[in-house]
Amino acid sequence: MHWLQALDTALFHFVNGSLSNPVFDWLMPLLSGANGAMRWFVVAVIVAFAAAMVLGNARTRLSALMIFISVAIGDGLVVNTIKHAVHRPRPCITLPDVVERLGCTTSGSMPSAHAANWFAAAMIIFIFYRRKLSIVLPVIFMAAAVSFSRVYNGVHYPGDVLAGAILGAGTAAAVAVALQWGWQTAGRRGFPLWHARMPSLLNPEARGPEPSETPETDDSHWLRLAGILIVLALVARWCYAASGIIGLSGDEAYQWLWSKHLALSYYSKPPGIAWIQLAGTHLCGDTEAGVRFFAPLFAAILSWISVRFVAHEASARLAFWTLLIINAALLPEAGSILMTVDSPLVLGWTWALIAGWRAVQPEGQTRDWITVGVAAGLAFLCKYNAFYEIVCFGIFFALWR
Repeated sequence: MHWLQALDTALFHFVNGSLSNPVFDWLMPLLSGANGAMRWFVVAVIVAFAAAMVLGNARTRLSALMIFISVAIGDGLVVNTIKHAVHRPRPCITLPDVVERLGCTTSGSMPSAHAANWFAAAMIIFIFYRRKLSIVLPVIFMAAAVSFSRVYNGVHYPGDVLAGAILGAGTAAAVAVALQWGWQTAGRRGFPLWHARMPSLLNPEARGPEPSETPETDDSHWLRLAGILIVLALVARWCYAASGIIGLSGDEAYQWLWSKHLALSYYSKPPGIAWIQLAGTHLCGDTEAGVRFFAPLFAAILSWISVRFVAHEASARLAFWTLLIINAALLPEAGSILMTVDSPLVLGWTWALIAGWRAVQPEGQTRDWITVGVAAGLAFLCKYNAFYEIVCFGIFFALWR
């Protein structure tokens, strides 16, 4: 393997040093995201993804969604896992004569995440638009250019970007095949109406025969899809909490100490958070996973309550998009991981709010008001600010004829 490493080093010196020129010195850092280019790139990607999902046809939406899934799995799971396992030092650390155009970091060099992400996108674009070279070739060219820039800027060896490109393209192909297989098997049974309209994810224009007799409706499909998303998010958040990637915040550690000394109240908060952390650490031990066990669960319950409410008052499709918005918002997402008093407060407040709305409708029942009291009381046991919801109900009744 020595000869392979020597070849990798020689190619690195050729690209990083011998090919130096003023044009590349200006362009290559931009392709790697330097000088503020990364911020504009992220904004452009978010806008493009939103436009594809809202304005695009079925092929555009599916390709955008698969790119998102492929990059999330490839970057967050595959590339980072291999990078930490191999832990190859970057050229700027091991070689003395590197032209450092982006500085030097101590993170692993093999494989390149930039190359993996770009070639994952290129693979999905190729799968969906392989007959349209005017779309495929520019994406492949950009993937190659960004990968080349990582070597030219001195932050990766050529072998790093080659490995990243292979891993990214392979992960994207595996994601496409897995989703297609899942749609052909589970999708046929779980979403019969949608499967009949689109029998193949990789050929979305194809149409199948409509099912002759089925009690299913589009609303039931949207609710089922929302339920699947909630379960997947719950499992992912539990796994993230158990990974120990981020340590406990000050509030979490402070309230964990409360759980070791139970009382009717504490200096600044009611006792609910102490009981919640006591239950979580009893299930999972005195770990980050134990302290945060109930935060993802509360987020899942909150999501389902919100989905059911919007589906009942408007439509199941709108409920699903509401769920996506909730999961994309920064503060709700943080509250779904960190176990602070705000997680049970928001759950109890929202539960009481929705139950109160149902209670004031003409078909409202006494049990709806009982639910309001129980939910508001549980929220109050976690944070005294829940009392303000009672004030809000009072204002509503004062203004409601």
